[in-house]
Amino acid sequence: MRILALADIDATRWKWETGAADVVVSCGDVPPELMLEAAEAYNCGRILAVKGNHDSAAPFPERITDLHLRRANPKILIHGHQHVSKETEVEGTRVIGVCGHRIVDLTAENS
Repeated sequence: MRILALADIDATRWKWETGAADVVVSCGDVPPELMLEAAEAYNCGRILAVKGNHDSAAPFPERITDLHLRRANPKILIHGHQHVSKETEVEGTRVIGVCGHRIVDLTAENS
């Protein structure tokens, strides 16, 4: 699975490269319009998102699945807000930090 991960982007329009990804995951503080344009630029039919501390309280547009405040014990956690792109591991969960945008390629071996 190829993920286009987004976090903490101040721009209101997608101005970066195009490509291919299976899903867009927005980790907060990304305008919904930008998420939709990023999904179009990467030919993604699915967008998953959480709210950030600078996001509006308004609901996401219908095409965006809101995952805010849902709980899980994942093998992989992608998140923003720390303003650095780095990876760590916490109690068996691979934690992938995103600032801006980043492609995350997951295979059976690393997921």
